[in-house]
Amino acid sequence: MEEKVRIRKKIRALLSGLPEEERCRQEKEVTASLLKSPLWEVCSWVFAYLPMGHEFNLEPVLGAALASGKRLALPRVEKKRLQFHEVPNLEGPWIVHSYGMREPEADSPVVRAEQAAAEGLLIVVPGLAFDSRGYRIGYGGGFYDHLLSALPDSVDTVSCLFREQLLSGLPVETHDRQVRSLFVSVKV
Repeated sequence: MEEKVRIRKKIRALLSGLPEEERCRQEKEVTASLLKSPLWEVCSWVFAYLPMGHEFNLEPVLGAALASGKRLALPRVEKKRLQFHEVPNLEGPWIVHSYGMREPEADSPVVRAEQAAAEGLLIVVPGLAFDSRGYRIGYGGGFYDHLLSALPDSVDTVSCLFREQLLSGLPVETHDRQVRSLFVSVKV
C-alpha cells in the first residue's frame, strides 16, 4: 500500500533526525513506565527483539528482564516466520540477518509462544508508526502480524515508542493486528 510506504519513509526520517538527548530522555521515561507496569510484574517470559540503529533502545528492558529472573527470548527469521530462541544474556553472539537485525544463533533453545503463554508471556512488538488503537506499521514483512494473529487472547503485547511514532490514524488492512498497550513518552 502506497500510504504505508510514505509513512515508513516519513517516520524513518523523523527518527533519524531525533536529537540524541531527546531520544535518551524518551527512552528512559518509557522504559521506567513499562518496568513499573502490572503487565511487566506478572509475566514470566519476555519475547522482544534487539533494536536496530533508529529504533527505540530496548536493551535496558532486556537487561531488566534477565536481572529480575524473567526468561527472555529473541526472534530469528526462519522460513519467512519468526521463531523465538531463549537467550541467557545479552552478550551474544548475534547473527546479523540480511534485513539488518541481530538474531540469536540457530542452535539456541527454541521457545514456542504457546508454551511461554501458559507461564505468562509479554511480547514487545517493534514498529515504525502506531496509532492510538494499537495498529502499527512495521517494516513490511508481515512477521509480527502473522505472529500476533496466531497468539492466544491471553498473551499481552506492548510496544515502546518515541512520541514521534504515534500518529492520529493509520491505514489498516485485514491482516493487520493490534498491539494491546503502547508505552510512549507523554512529556514534551
